[in-house]
Amino acid sequence: MKLLLALFFSLITSQCLATTLNAKIVQVGCHTNDDQCFAYLDKPIGGVGNCEKNKSMRWSLKNGHAGKEAYSTFLAAKISGKRVHFGAAGDVCYKGFTSFNYFHLID
Repeated sequence: MKLLLALFFSLITSQCLATTLNAKIVQVGCHTNDDQCFAYLDKPIGGVGNCEKNKSMRWSLKNGHAGKEAYSTFLAAKISGKRVHFGAAGDVCYKGFTSFNYFHLID
């Protein structure tokens, strides 16, 4: 029974950890013809989540709850060289690209 519980909790933990990503921002910007913003990271996003396009993180500048805050945080991270923690990375997709549910600076 203890072995089954240990296996169960290890599977749950690995699933929870699989949707987080810590990375440095290499490029950050927004499109001029729509509200889509992007961040390219220093590590591959592939294998995180189920989004078909996984070369960059994408989000809406205007329609998201923290679109402008995300852009300013990622720009600050790029300038300072700090890493960003992307929570629930790939649990949501934005226009087919990998996105995230929350973020914060680390390091």
